[in-house]
Amino acid sequence: MPSLLCLHQTMPPVRTPRPPFSRIVVAVDSSEASERALSLAISLARGDTRVELVFCHVIDVPRMVARADYLTDDYEVSLETARREALGLLDRCLAAAEKADVFGRSCLRYGAPADEVTTLAAVFAADLIVIGRSCHDRIHRILNGSVPDDIVRTSALPVLVAGATGSEPVLHDGCVLAELADGSELSAPLRTASALASAYGAELMCLPEMKSARARSEAVEAAIRDLHPALFVIGAPSKQRWYGRFLPNAVERTLQMVSAPVLVVRTRARRSYNDPVA
Repeated sequence: MPSLLCLHQTMPPVRTPRPPFSRIVVAVDSSEASERALSLAISLARGDTRVELVFCHVIDVPRMVARADYLTDDYEVSLETARREALGLLDRCLAAAEKADVFGRSCLRYGAPADEVTTLAAVFAADLIVIGRSCHDRIHRILNGSVPDDIVRTSALPVLVAGATGSEPVLHDGCVLAELADGSELSAPLRTASALASAYGAELMCLPEMKSARARSEAVEAAIRDLHPALFVIGAPSKQRWYGRFLPNAVERTLQMVSAPVLVVRTRARRSYNDPVA
């Protein structure tokens, strides 16, 4: 395992003039993964009245139309049922936020989910998107579509993917693990990780850049085993190669290995690790 750099010692949380993320869009649906995303977003905002959560649910109209045609269902009836269920879901999200003394608002949109979530984030001038992610394998997600994968791949904003377990992350007195995606200590992932560590009084550990995908995977596995980070921060290139959706890349491998939440930050990395593992 390569040596890790401790860049920020544990200290009491600091009340900064502006929290790391002040307006957070939370994509929600009726899945268990969405419940984890909801808990994660509330844990980030709890105790800070300057943070606003925007709960967003999207009714997938294109898929609903195709399903209605295939099953000869009444489209209007299906749409009204979906709308009632969505409003109930959003009300439950608002109730959970209110119980935690977190300010929240809700928004129901219609269309392609990934596009609508990223568009809403731009409209509200959000600085973070929080999503859940299912445990389906990559082939299943490619064949059937995956809204979280589409959001991670296309969003210009940082995207926080809830962990695979249902436990709430503990950033206070925990460990934030980040990697030098472009070989620089001024990289966007590291700046974001440093801001989070300062805000929550966590220890920041830095994983040096690796020369190959295999070496990186081994280093990440060792760091996770030894440090048990509360949050993993990773960089992703702004533009991916045309085959990036079909081959394992650094983000995909990290999401497979890490059970803790993963924060994906856009960067101008020199290497995106889209190449097959050698």
